[in-house]
Amino acid sequence: MITPADIDGSVQRLEAVKEMFPNAGESEEEWNKATSCLFGREDNSIGPFNLFKLLGKDKNGVTAGGAIKMVKSLSANQNHDADEGFKTAKEFRDAYTSGKLSVRTTAKLLMWSILSRGVSPYVQESLFVDAYPGASKWIDLAVKGEFTEEALWGKGGTEKNPTKDSYIAWAKSMAPKGTGQPGAGSTHNLTAFGKSLLLKLGRTDESDPGKRTGLQKLHEMMCDKDMTGRKLRREFHKLGGGIGIDNKVISFTALVAGFDDVMVLDRVQIRNLFDDGRFKHLSLYDGTQPKKSDLAKVFNLLSGGRYSGSKLETIGNGPKGMALYELIEDAVAKHLDAIYKGAKKDGMGSLGRFHWETWVAASGQEASHGTLKAILADATGTDTAIAAVQAKQGEYGSFQYGAKYQRASARNPKTKELAHTAPGRMSWQIPEDKVTTNEKDRKMTADHVEFPTIESWRLFLAKMKHSVKVPKGEPFLVSKPPKGYKKSAWYFRPEVNRTELIKIAKACAAGKYDKYEEERKAGLKDGKTAAKVAEKGNVENGKRSAGRSKQPAGGGSKTKSLRAYPRGEEQDRGRLRGQPSSEAPQGMAQRPGIRAKALDLPLCDALLPLARAASVVPVLRPAKLVALSSVGAPSGKNSSMGKCKIKSKIPGHPVWSRNPGNFT
Repeated sequence: MITPADIDGSVQRLEAVKEMFPNAGESEEEWNKATSCLFGREDNSIGPFNLFKLLGKDKNGVTAGGAIKMVKSLSANQNHDADEGFKTAKEFRDAYTSGKLSVRTTAKLLMWSILSRGVSPYVQESLFVDAYPGASKWIDLAVKGEFTEEALWGKGGTEKNPTKDSYIAWAKSMAPKGTGQPGAGSTHNLTAFGKSLLLKLGRTDESDPGKRTGLQKLHEMMCDKDMTGRKLRREFHKLGGGIGIDNKVISFTALVAGFDDVMVLDRVQIRNLFDDGRFKHLSLYDGTQPKKSDLAKVFNLLSGGRYSGSKLETIGNGPKGMALYELIEDAVAKHLDAIYKGAKKDGMGSLGRFHWETWVAASGQEASHGTLKAILADATGTDTAIAAVQAKQGEYGSFQYGAKYQRASARNPKTKELAHTAPGRMSWQIPEDKVTTNEKDRKMTADHVEFPTIESWRLFLAKMKHSVKVPKGEPFLVSKPPKGYKKSAWYFRPEVNRTELIKIAKACAAGKYDKYEEERKAGLKDGKTAAKVAEKGNVENGKRSAGRSKQPAGGGSKTKSLRAYPRGEEQDRGRLRGQPSSEAPQGMAQRPGIRAKALDLPLCDALLPLARAASVVPVLRPAKLVALSSVGAPSGKNSSMGKCKIKSKIPGHPVWSRNPGNFT
C-alpha cells in the first residue's frame, strides 16, 4: 500500500513493484497489474492510454513513432523557446548549488509555479508580472515564520470580511475583474498562495532541531547538489499535506529550477497522455458527468476492470499520485534516446524536455517562461528585472497571439527607487512582409506596436475584425486553421490583410481609431460607388455581374457574395460570426472554443422578437437561429437568455449571450 503516513515505506514498495512490472507504463495489462499491487485494491487506476500508443509501434512499425512525431513537429519558434527555457533552468540549478539563492527566492519561485494552476502561461505570467514587486512583503513574513492568520485576513478581519491591509485584499487588487488585465484569471491562485502555502509552509516546525520552517527545509533540499527532481518530490511529501500544492506544482517548480528528470501531469498532459480518442467527448481534467444512457457506453470502451470517473485533475495528487508519476516517467525514460534520435535531436533527450516539447506540441503554444529571469536577476541585486520581462501570449489558437504584457515602471528621480504601476502596458508584434507557411523562410521584419493602456489594447481586440475578409456567412475560426497554418499565427492566413491589421493596431495605440474609422468608411463609400459603376458596365457589355451569384434553380432571390462589397463593408453590415464585441464580458477574450453554430429551431413569431432583443448575431436565416456555443462554458442541459430558457441541440455546453464576445 502507498500511504501518506509512511512515505519511506511507500517508496520501498513502489520500487519493488516497479521491479516486478518494468513495463507498467507501456501496456494496459501491465499497468493494471502494477497499480493493483501498489494500491492494494481490486479496481485499478485509469491508464495513460495515449502514452501506450505514443510509445508503441506506429503504422510503419517504428517503436515510439508517435512520440517521435510529436517531438519532431515543433515549429522553429517552439524549439527556440524550449531552448531558452532550459537555458534559464540550468542557470537556476547552478545558482542553487553555488549558494547564491536564498529562501526568499525559493518562495518567489513557488509563487510563480502556483499561479499556473488551471490557466495558460500567458495568464499565469501576466499576474506574476503584476504581483511580483508587492509579494516580497508577505514572503518576508513567511520566511521569518511570522505569516499568521492576522496577516492573511488583516487585523480584526475574517475570511468573509478581510481588511484592506490584509494579504487577501492585496492579492485581489493585483488584477481585478473588469480591468482587462490578462492575469485576472489566476487571482484565485494568488490568494491560495497566501492561504495555503505561505501560511502553512511559513510555520516554524517546533519538532525540528533547527526550528526551521517548511520553506527553509524545501529551500535546503533544492540547494543540495545530490538532489534530483524525483527525490525532491518524494521528500516534499514529508513536509505534510494540505499546503496548497502537490506533485504537479512541486514537479513544475523542480523542472524550471533545473531538475530535468521529472514530468508534470497538468491539464494539457492529462489529455495528451490519457486520451487516445476514446474520451474525446469528456472533459478529462475538470470532469464530465455523462448522462445515464451514455454511462455504460463510456465504461464499455475501457477494456475490463472498474475505472475512476472522468475527473482526472487529482489523479496525480498525494503519495499515490507520486507513484503514477514514476510509472509514467520510467516508461518514457526507456525510449528517450530513440525518440530524440528519431526526431534528429540526438543527445538532447530528458524527461523534462520531453514534457516541455510534447506539452507545447499538444497545446499549440510557444512557451519560454521568460518571466523566470526576473527572479534570478532580482536574487543578484537587479531590482529593475521585473520591468524588463514580458508575459507572452504564445497560443496559436488565439487572436491575441503575439501579445506581450509588461509592467509599467519608472524611477523616482530623487530617491532613485523603482516604482511599479499596475496595470502595465501591452505590446504586439506582427511581420508585415509576405510570408510562407515554412517558418524558416519567413522574413520576420516586424511592426512593433506599443499599447500604452489596457483599454487601447482591448479596443484593438474589438476592431481587428476589419482586417479579415471571408465569404459571406462563413466564420473565421482561429481555433481551426487550414492545413499548413496550424503552427503559425492567424494573421498569416490569406483571409487577413496584414497591412490593414497594422493600421488598426497603430490607430488604437495612438488613440486615433475614430479618425481611422472615418477614413475607412469613406474608402468603403468610394469603393462601393466604383463597384456599382463597374457592375453596370459589365451588364451593358453583356457580361455576368462579377459580384453576384448565379440564380438558384427553380427561382428564388439572388444573394450577394462578399466580393460585391469593398473590403470591410460586409463587417459593417453585421459582424462576422464569432467576431468580437467591445462590450464582451470580462474573460471572454481569453476563453478558447467560442464559436457560432446554427440551431435547428423554427423561426416562429415567438422566437424572432426574442432573438432581436438578445442581439443574437450575426444573421437570421430561414429555419435556423444562429447562436453561440462553447465547450468550455459551465455545464447544464438548458442555457438561459434573460429569463427565457431554450433547450439546445448543440453537443457540449450551450451559451446564449447578449454580448457574443470574442473571436473563436
